[in-house]
Amino acid sequence: MKKNLLLLLLFITFSSCRKTIDLGKDATFKIEQNISYGEDPNQKIDIYIPGNKPKKDVFIIIHGGGWRGGNKSQLTFFTYSLMQKFPRNVFVNMNYRLASQKHFALPDQTQDIQNVMNLVEKKLKYKPKFILLGNSAGGHLSMFYAYHSDKNKRVKAVVNIVGPADLNDRGFKNYDDYAFVEKHLVDPKLWIKTQH
Repeated sequence: MKKNLLLLLLFITFSSCRKTIDLGKDATFKIEQNISYGEDPNQKIDIYIPGNKPKKDVFIIIHGGGWRGGNKSQLTFFTYSLMQKFPRNVFVNMNYRLASQKHFALPDQTQDIQNVMNLVEKKLKYKPKFILLGNSAGGHLSMFYAYHSDKNKRVKAVVNIVGPADLNDRGFKNYDDYAFVEKHLVDPKLWIKTQH
């Protein structure tokens, strides 16, 4: 098992310079990396399009990092493992604008998901159904987008891996970075708009 994993890692490392990747068992994908979908340097995606009759469903992978950290590269190997299991689906591994002392996470991060969906739809030239899959903060963003922002009902499914589902839960207040999240997750202007 360890030997196979090491060989796969070596193969992926050497194939990352190429425009295609072969993960075995008819799992061959065309790769496009670091495609910009906005002006911010964090607004980049990697897209993997299967070589064999792609299905119309598109997985969008959303990294964690407390809404203010992380990078799509953290989920590259995870994305490859999903590509092996679903070799006819399109995969997108995305970065998004990060929250900071000067920038709120929302609505920027949900707008980034929307912009990625629009770019992918334009690139593929058909209207796919999207599967949002995120871990940690990315899991929260996946759920929040699907249940709050998906006005056109383009999201088919959401997978939340250890992301908070209820930010009002008393247990979430024990989160190490709760003070930052409380002050910088949602732009107060957004809250005021929804109250009128």
